[in-house]
Amino acid sequence: MIRPAAHKAIVILDFDGTLYRGLCPALCRGIANADLLVALCLINLSRPRCFFRLLREATRLQKLQQRLARAYTEKRLSLSSADGRLIRFFTHRIMMCCTPTVLDQAAALVSRLCYPSAWRALSAVRGDCDFAVVSKSFDFLLEKVRQRAATRGVHLQVVGTRVRCGGAGWRIEVPMTRAEKALQVRELLMGRAYDRAVVIGDTEDDIGMRDAAVKVLGAESVTFIALNVKDNEIKSAADVSCPSWRQVGAFLRGWVSSVSTGTS
Repeated sequence: MIRPAAHKAIVILDFDGTLYRGLCPALCRGIANADLLVALCLINLSRPRCFFRLLREATRLQKLQQRLARAYTEKRLSLSSADGRLIRFFTHRIMMCCTPTVLDQAAALVSRLCYPSAWRALSAVRGDCDFAVVSKSFDFLLEKVRQRAATRGVHLQVVGTRVRCGGAGWRIEVPMTRAEKALQVRELLMGRAYDRAVVIGDTEDDIGMRDAAVKVLGAESVTFIALNVKDNEIKSAADVSCPSWRQVGAFLRGWVSSVSTGTS
C-alpha cells in the first residue's frame, strides 16, 4: 500500500459483509471464508479422502463458531479474538487439506461474489477518489478481488491476513486484528495527499479504522458509513447508516461532488 495518492479523497472499505455479499448473506453474514470452504469442498469432490476430511473439519469449525458467537454475545470475548480463533482454525485445519493451486482456484470462484451494486457505486466515483480494502480475509483472496475489480475499471489497494505456505504447512504472518486494521489505515493515509476519507464497515472492529482515519485527517474530514450493520456499536458510531449499496452509491456521488467543490 505505497502507491502515491492519485486523488485527494479515498474510500476505505471492509470486505466481509461490506464489499462481499457471498452465496447466502442471510445465513453466512457475508463471511468470505464460509464460501471459500464451500468452494474447496466442491473442487475436491473427485478426491474423496480430501473431501471428507474437509467436511469433518467444517463440522468442527461450525461448532467452534457457535461457541465463539455465544461468548461474544455474552461479552466474554471480543470480536477480534473470536475472529482470530476462527481464522487460525481455518488456516491450520482447513487450508492444510489443500494445495496452493486448489486454494487459488477456490479464491477465484469466491471473488465473483461481491455485491454487483458495489462495483457500480465505486465505478461511478472512480474518477474522483481512490479505493482501499482493509480486511481480515486472506490476502490471496483479496488479490483475486483486486484483479476482478480492475476488469471493471476500479483500482483497489488491498490488505488482508497474510498467510504463507512453508515446510510446516500454512501459517499466518500478520493477524489482522482490530488494532492491525487501524494501523494499516494510518499507514495508508500518513504522508499522502488525501484530505478527505470515507470509511465503510459493518462491525465494531471497523470503528478502529474510522478512529485511525480521524487521527490522521481530523474528524471533520472523515465520514463513517455503517453498511448492513451487524452490531449496535457500529450503528451508534456511524455518521451514516445504509441498508444497501444503492444508498451508499448515492451518498458517495454527493460526497465527491462536495469534495471537488470544497463545500464539505
